[in-house]
Amino acid sequence: PVVMTGLLIAWTLVFGISVYRGLAKGIKILSNFNVILASIFIVLVFVMGPSIFILKMFVNSGGQMMQNIIRLSTFMDPIKNTGFVEGWTVFYWAWYMGFATAVGLFIGRISKGRTVREVVAGSTVAISACVFIIQAVFGGYVIDLQMSNGLDVAKTLTDLGQNTTVLEIIKSMPMGGFMVFLHTLLLFTFVATSLDSTAFTCASIATVKLRGDEEPATFNKLLWAVILLIVAGTLAAIGGLSAIQVSSLVASVPLMGITLILCLALVKMLNKDFPVEKREFLTIDYLKQQKENLN
Repeated sequence: PVVMTGLLIAWTLVFGISVYRGLAKGIKILSNFNVILASIFIVLVFVMGPSIFILKMFVNSGGQMMQNIIRLSTFMDPIKNTGFVEGWTVFYWAWYMGFATAVGLFIGRISKGRTVREVVAGSTVAISACVFIIQAVFGGYVIDLQMSNGLDVAKTLTDLGQNTTVLEIIKSMPMGGFMVFLHTLLLFTFVATSLDSTAFTCASIATVKLRGDEEPATFNKLLWAVILLIVAGTLAAIGGLSAIQVSSLVASVPLMGITLILCLALVKMLNKDFPVEKREFLTIDYLKQQKENLN
């Protein structure tokens, strides 16, 4: 409890300062640092690990995913009822739905000046590609570790749990101590940037008549930072991941309706701004010309 409390306070200080300094001088700097740190960590694991095996597994796994994506997406495990679906598949459906509204609003807020096509490509294609790379590198490394008897990952997971297993996997890497430090710092900044965007989005929603070039009041942003700390601390105290899973499932149900309303509102807004009779002019050259005219 003491360690968890200390971490929560440290997280709050980091993302609270980041939110206080605003988008350009706070959140952007922390996010860029996070991306650089994650890139360094992934490259180190790939270079020091079984690089050829990771590449082969990436191609092999990609083919299997495309062959089985429908079956995997609709697998409900009705016979054995192992709990995998509730703990992973359905949970992450709810997790994505719960995050979609807040993250979507944040992406829209920081994407002023970009086209809809650029925003969609960046938030779907680019992010999905990064996730594929991360899963390929770490998944390939762990499978090779199990096969080469470097670490009995399955037994460690059963006996010691998920957190200890992750730590043992990282310690097995070359420069294990440094990689553990890098991984810890990476987790810290990942959580901080996630809370950054959530606090900023909540403050923006709670502000009346906020223009596109304005930021919420500093007090408003810090207030939401404290609220998020209290919520995170409460969930960690009453049940950790299990409490988070349950709360995500419960919160995602009403958010489905809200997300649908937002989608319909977006279509209505686009139809109003770009009616059918004007869409034939919305070519790349036309948009570039309009941008030059604005400049």
